[in-house]
Amino acid sequence: MERFSSKIKLRILKHLKDKGISNRKFYGDTGIANGVLGKKTGLTELNIEKYLNAYKEVNPTWLLTGKGNMYNLSEDQQIDINILNSNPDFSLSLLNSLVNDEKVKKALTLIIGKEINNFFTHKLLNILNDENIFNALKNQLKDDKQKNSE
Repeated sequence: MERFSSKIKLRILKHLKDKGISNRKFYGDTGIANGVLGKKTGLTELNIEKYLNAYKEVNPTWLLTGKGNMYNLSEDQQIDINILNSNPDFSLSLLNSLVNDEKVKKALTLIIGKEINNFFTHKLLNILNDENIFNALKNQLKDDKQKNSE
């Protein structure tokens, strides 16, 4: 159940959490009256304007509608996204180039490993808790080990 009825306020709180900005800093940065974030009511147009002026990196479309990125993209980033979306061959070529770069490959491996670690840990625990599957895997590992030592 949502604590606030204002979706805009919820998005502001999400932004503040994402950036690690305290409520105290928020009130100081924006000039919005203390306590506004804790109220169940929405924000005035003036307070929304103060917020957007203080945190120019926030995408106004995202703030008002929840659509798009939380943060504004630079013109270069927007052009890059348009190129990638409009030319799949270029996207594939770029991806292949990145994957073939050893430093990028290592970084991607670490990032992907962290992202999927929880998923696979959960799945592995389910498998290990199923005795039949665990025994089958154990036997398969023994067989593989024997084949490799021959």
